[in-house]
Amino acid sequence: MLGAGLFMLYCLGWMAAVVVTCSVGLQAMTGWPLWIILLANGLVSTLYTTMGGMKAVIWTDVSQAV
Repeated sequence: MLGAGLFMLYCLGWMAAVVVTCSVGLQAMTGWPLWIILLANGLVSTLYTTMGGMKAVIWTDVSQAV
């Protein structure tokens, strides 16, 4: 249980770091407030994953890797 809990915390921290890093880059390019970009990134990612399912996410990762 402890290992599973620590792994979940690790994954949440990693995801937060990815979203914040992306948002800070977009904020530097656009000049928009950081909280708006963070909210938009979260909403777009959630909607994309929900509507397209895991298959769409996997194919997007494959195309980005290539």
